[in-house]
Amino acid sequence: MSEVALSGKGKILTFTIIHSSSEQYAVFKPYVLAIIELEEGARMTSHVICDPEDVYIGMPVHSVFRIIEKEGADGVIHYGTKFVPDD
Repeated sequence: MSEVALSGKGKILTFTIIHSSSEQYAVFKPYVLAIIELEEGARMTSHVICDPEDVYIGMPVHSVFRIIEKEGADGVIHYGTKFVPDD
């Protein structure tokens, strides 16, 4: 394996809108979960931060660093990659 720099830019290949989830993700409901194809060809599954009514296949997106989950009011905060639509 080798390290590769990725641009973080891509497009939505397919998506689903989650209406029912565990309590851990209830704050996000409904939310968009999509398979993103990056410009470099890699594909990944990720949360897309947008109004579920606005998402579409082929939508250009870019990566952002956001909170993934929190472990209680005084617990550990986990950060990771999510995507947002391009302007």
